[in-house]
Amino acid sequence: YYLGKVSTEDDDSEKLLFAVENKRKNEINAQLADNGLSINGFMVDCYEDIYVSAKQTALFEVEISEEDLEENDIENIKDVEVKFEIENDDYDIIAEPLLKIKVK
Repeated sequence: YYLGKVSTEDDDSEKLLFAVENKRKNEINAQLADNGLSINGFMVDCYEDIYVSAKQTALFEVEISEEDLEENDIENIKDVEVKFEIENDDYDIIAEPLLKIKVK
């Protein structure tokens, strides 16, 4: 689930916040897929992952650096496409959700 966007004061980076819910009986790993992040139509290189225990929900932060924003002339994040890979505890991919988000 997409929760929102936060700006950080110390380095002008932006963070997109997601809640990752694990309804399974075993731990999962959620990570950004290769080429899995697009901001305002520009691919942004980013790698983040998180392990989520069985039957738990965790906060997943995707940090976008000031440098990436400047390189692509992005002043305001408006459109985000993010693709996740969800792996089970045997590291098999069990889901690849794609979220398309309009940021306000």
